[in-house]
Amino acid sequence: EDGIRDIGVTGVQTCALPISLSPYTIGNSIWVMTDNLSLALVAVTMGVAIFQRPTIASSAVSGVALVAAVLVRQINVWPSAMALVAAAFGLEAVRRRVPFRDRLDDRLDDRVTAGPLAVLGCFVLLAFATLAAFVSAWGGLVPPPFQPGGEGAATHSGGLNPAVTPYVLALVGVYAAPALLVLFPCWREDPAIRRWAVSGGLAGLVAALVLPSAPGLDLGRVGGWLWTLAAAGPVVLDRSLVIVVGASFGGLALGGLLGLGARAGRLRAGWLLVGFGASFLAAYTANAQAFQRYFDPPVLLVLGWLLATCHGARTSGGLVSGARISAAGLACGAMQLALAVLTIYLRIGRPPLEG
Repeated sequence: EDGIRDIGVTGVQTCALPISLSPYTIGNSIWVMTDNLSLALVAVTMGVAIFQRPTIASSAVSGVALVAAVLVRQINVWPSAMALVAAAFGLEAVRRRVPFRDRLDDRLDDRVTAGPLAVLGCFVLLAFATLAAFVSAWGGLVPPPFQPGGEGAATHSGGLNPAVTPYVLALVGVYAAPALLVLFPCWREDPAIRRWAVSGGLAGLVAALVLPSAPGLDLGRVGGWLWTLAAAGPVVLDRSLVIVVGASFGGLALGGLLGLGARAGRLRAGWLLVGFGASFLAAYTANAQAFQRYFDPPVLLVLGWLLATCHGARTSGGLVSGARISAAGLACGAMQLALAVLTIYLRIGRPPLEG
């Protein structure tokens, strides 16, 4: 089997429910927009890199998707580095030096050459060349109207937004909550997984305390139900307590899911997902605006994949079966469907329609 195929069709479908039923996907599917295409291309680039054996064919598929993603959204160059790292894991010389193994390693051929890495490297260069062509045509990283002095300059050219990391972690904490409740019997009795969870929670708390997260239109921190909730809550020393609590729980959720993935023999996939996540955060911190719609898709995509990597984990609290994974995916999907109804149709946290 490659990647996580043994989870079964039902398991794959239920792990995809959170992002499929989310307000982002449903809302953008109503209109003809490029947002979903951008997400799909990024998902192909990441998914092939994480869950497929590095071959010339898989590297070509991942590379083509990467170049197309940059054509659609120029910021989508961010998966490049981790895609190369994933391809490098196909080399035995590299695998011997990493402190963990993955079930995918058992299906890798020790005679694999550097061909897949070289092929992907060529596509990465092409992706950056594409970005360079846009920069040359625009005279900057964004179109002229969004550059300093343009009518939309305040939207994307206002500098860094350090609130991105704690905000994204807070989203993870909310969106992963149903899955953690379903899987709770499997990790509450396992000391190793609890250590993962506590370590993640502490990391999330530190990030939320170090980085400012006060909401505000002038700070680019507005839009979406979470910023609306943060604006209604207390703010201390430029830190939203709502975001601080949410980021702490988000780190705990990520740590717990990584621990379950380690028990299932898929720790490398988990760390690659963390690496892709860090690349995403770095790219979007450079944007002055921290709109929730930027972050919902990758958070839900990674959540579904992390759930899938937990399948088969043998813990002190029992086996994480396909039925448990399906139940977790259904629970997360139900939350997203409820949020879609509230935000798209009832317009909770959004301005009323005119007329």
